[in-house]
Amino acid sequence: MSAASRRHSARAAALGVLLLIAREGMAQVNFQPISLHSVGQNSRAHAAHGSRQVGEIYSSGFSTPATWNSTSQSINIYYLGNFGWDGGRISGVSADHEVGSVLSLSGNPGHAALWSGSAESFRDLHPIQGNYRSSSAGAISGSQVVGTAYTSSLKQHAALWDLETGEFRDLHPSGASYSALIATDGARQGGVASFNRKVHALIWNGAPNDYVDITPSGAVDCTIRFMTADTQVGRAVVDGGFGAALWHNTAESFVNMAPPNSVDSEIETTLDGLHGGSVYFTGLRRAAIWISDSPDGFVDMHAFLPHDYTESAIEAIGRVGDTFYVSGWAQRSDHVEAMLWVGTIPAPGSLAIALLFGLTALSRRRR
Repeated sequence: MSAASRRHSARAAALGVLLLIAREGMAQVNFQPISLHSVGQNSRAHAAHGSRQVGEIYSSGFSTPATWNSTSQSINIYYLGNFGWDGGRISGVSADHEVGSVLSLSGNPGHAALWSGSAESFRDLHPIQGNYRSSSAGAISGSQVVGTAYTSSLKQHAALWDLETGEFRDLHPSGASYSALIATDGARQGGVASFNRKVHALIWNGAPNDYVDITPSGAVDCTIRFMTADTQVGRAVVDGGFGAALWHNTAESFVNMAPPNSVDSEIETTLDGLHGGSVYFTGLRRAAIWISDSPDGFVDMHAFLPHDYTESAIEAIGRVGDTFYVSGWAQRSDHVEAMLWVGTIPAPGSLAIALLFGLTALSRRRR
C-alpha cells in the first residue's frame, strides 16, 4: 500500500471513530425537568438569561409578568396596579432589563414596557411621537429593544427602541402590508414583513428599507424567531412543508431543521450552537432541542418529563458555565406550567473540533 493510501485509510478510520464519539455524545444528552409553576392557573417562561427565566402567570385569560431564578419558590410577580395597568407579560430579558407589554382590563390599548428587576422599575416605552394606538416589546439585546407598534388604522409596524438615546424608530418597509420585529443581536433586527401575501424573513440594519431578505427559494411563509450575530432561527413553509428553520445571515444558508417524520416544527431560540423549540409528530406538541445545525441533531425534550404531561415547548435557553437552563412550558391535565430543563451536554462544536484535531494529529503521525 502506498503512503498516500495509508494516509487516506488512517483518516477514514479516524473519521469513523470520531463520528461514533459524536453519536455517543448525542445519546448521552440528559436533562432534569423542574416545574416553575406555583401560583395562578397557568404560567409560561418566554425568555432567559443565565439561570434566570422570565414570562407570565395567568388566570381566566389575563396575565401578569413574572420572573424566576430556576425554582418555583423564587418567583417574582410584577404587580402593576400602582402604574394604572392590570397585567402584562415579559417577553425578553438581558443582564439588566426585562421587556414586554402591559395591559388594562378597561380596554385601553397595550403598551410596550421595560423593567430593571422589579415591578417598581416599570417604564412605559409606548412611542409618544407619531399616531400609534398600541405597542409591545418582544426582545432585548444591548441597548436595542424590538417589537411592534400599531398605527391608528391598526396597521402592524416593526418597531425599534434605543435605550441609550431614547430614540424610537418605525422600521416598516415600503410596500409591506404589515411588519414586526421579533429578535435582535444588539446591532441588527430580525423579524417578518408581508409583501404580496407572502411573509418574508428579514434582517434589518436600523432603517425601514435597509434590510436583507433571507427567505429561501420556494418559501411562502418565513419567520425569524431569534437571532445572534451569526445565526437566525425560526420557521419556514417550503414546498408545502412546515418546518423549523436555521440560517447564517443569508437566504442561501437556509437549513430545513424539521426532524424526519415530523408534521410541523419551529425553533424559538438559540445559544452557543444549541437550538430550542418544538416538534409535532402526531398532533401533539413536544419540546425539542437541536445540538447541531442539522435535523439529525434533534433531541426530544418532552421525553424527560413525567408521563402526565401531554404537550410542551421550549422558548428560551440560558447558560452558566457548562450548564444549560432550557425553559418554556408544559401542559398537565387542565393547566399549563412554566417548565425548566437543566442539564449539560457536549459543548456544541467541540466534537467537530475534536474530529479536526484527531484527523490532523493522526495524519501527521502517519507521515
